[in-house]
Amino acid sequence: MGNKKEGVIIDYQGLARILKAVAHPVRLRIIHELSVDERICVSDLSERLKVRQPTISQSLNILRNAGIVACQREGNKSYFFLKVDCLKYLIGLCQEARDEKER
Repeated sequence: MGNKKEGVIIDYQGLARILKAVAHPVRLRIIHELSVDERICVSDLSERLKVRQPTISQSLNILRNAGIVACQREGNKSYFFLKVDCLKYLIGLCQEARDEKER
């Protein structure tokens, strides 16, 4: 169910899914790491964040299902990266909310 305001369609269900996915400290830390390095495998994330691999894998699965990250396999490793379109959508909504508040 979406809402349309001044030609912009806001998908509140999709937005809620995205926000719910990022509303966890480990997932926020993963997003931060991916924003710094662009793509990282699970074992490297686990080592950097000092979090067990199953927790990293579960968090990445949630982020992937929300459309925030994507995965690319190379040999026996999976590398994860941020999906730019999703981030642009979130940034756009934040900017729109800020602009609306300033009016």
